[in-house]
Amino acid sequence: MTKSVDIDITVAEIAQLSERSQVRAQEEHRAQAVRYDAENRCLYIETCRGEEFGVNVDRLQGVADAEDTQIANIEILPGGEGLHWPELDASLLVHGSCTGVYGSKRWMENLAVKQTVQ
Repeated sequence: MTKSVDIDITVAEIAQLSERSQVRAQEEHRAQAVRYDAENRCLYIETCRGEEFGVNVDRLQGVADAEDTQIANIEILPGGEGLHWPELDASLLVHGSCTGVYGSKRWMENLAVKQTVQ
């Protein structure tokens, strides 16, 4: 038996959500293109603002231990907010990746420990 859920959303609420989304799109990095350089194990993200960020894939949660062919198979999610690796079942937010956040809090803590040890 399936329960139905009534969701009442007003036109004003939809407009408010749309406005917030547009503001976030202006403030956050969104991908318009992405490429992987296997020789340097670097992911290059070109944003909608025309900026380019390079990220070492060994820092990316869910991607770090993958093979080059798996890393190269990357998709930009709708709206440019995220990147997805279908073969790895991994996704990351573009804004986070461009601002030094490469995964969960625990992942980032482990990265910091690795850097301290090296």
